[in-house]
Amino acid sequence: MGWRMLSKRAAFALGAACGLALAFGGAGARAADDNTVVFSGWGGNWQKAERTYYFAPFEKATGIKVIDVPDVNLAKIKGMVDAHNVEWDVVQAIGMWIPQKSASGDLWETLDYGAIATDGIPDALKDPHGVGVATFAQILAYNTDAYPAGKRPTSWADYFDTKKFPGKRGMLNEPRYALEIGLMAEGVPMDKLYPLDVERSLKHWDALKNDVLWWQQWPQAPSLLASGELAMSLSSQARILGLLNEEKGAPVAMVWNQGIMTTDFLAVPKGSKHKEAAFKLIAWMLDAQRQADYAKATAVGPSNIKALQLVDEKTRELLPSYHYQKGELVALDNAWWAANLASLTERWNQWKLKN
Repeated sequence: MGWRMLSKRAAFALGAACGLALAFGGAGARAADDNTVVFSGWGGNWQKAERTYYFAPFEKATGIKVIDVPDVNLAKIKGMVDAHNVEWDVVQAIGMWIPQKSASGDLWETLDYGAIATDGIPDALKDPHGVGVATFAQILAYNTDAYPAGKRPTSWADYFDTKKFPGKRGMLNEPRYALEIGLMAEGVPMDKLYPLDVERSLKHWDALKNDVLWWQQWPQAPSLLASGELAMSLSSQARILGLLNEEKGAPVAMVWNQGIMTTDFLAVPKGSKHKEAAFKLIAWMLDAQRQADYAKATAVGPSNIKALQLVDEKTRELLPSYHYQKGELVALDNAWWAANLASLTERWNQWKLKN
């Protein structure tokens, strides 16, 4: 699988979780209505925008009611499918979930691409069980006060060069992204990253790991960069843009070069009570103009490449899918990480404990 994030959604979900939890509690009874589709997403500002740009117009055009609930997660989906009591019809899933199975077999319905128009969706974002809807980027960000103009970092090699670019580093305390970053810093071309050479990457990290602030939650990095506690860090483009929108003049900038693009997919849990309505909603959310309108409001990258021509140049420059098209980002390999995350998390923890 070509194109394809995680903790970054936690903060967005918290704000809406309490208010929408009641909606989920009643979803089972309301789901008996064939004119209903239950969508589970990440909550917060992103899902509020989905209500505005996708769900409300869909309801008006089709007469199908969209009940949207927050706090989508893989364990809940597997539990529903295994219990044969699926309450969600469409879920916004991270790419690594698409290759997953449930204990009882298939986790996802096979998408009907005859009913789901995918004009403008790259083949790499079309899987039998999921289709890409939104793109994000994990990028190098830095404090602009730490480095004078003309002498600022432009690559992951610069991140590792503490002599030329002094200052405290930050990194997510997970093997994902860090392993890719170590290899790109070593000079491995982006199109040659997978399968990852894990030991080579860890060896490159050896000299730096004891001087890194290993943060746990995505909201931490922008704040630490803005305060000057970190000079450089991995962050998400969405978090940095959010910071710059809220704090005008914050001394933080980001580097698109060698960023890692992740993709959210739309998928239908096996046993959905409203499969046909689910396919209609998915098709609606793939429309280029609707994705363009959503992108203008959120800076979340569209999956439909035709949407990139429907936004202004300033907006386009903020979108991961645009920079992916330019060759500046590498797509996270979902299938590889789905197969290797558990074992590599154990290997990562062992490496972290080693002096």
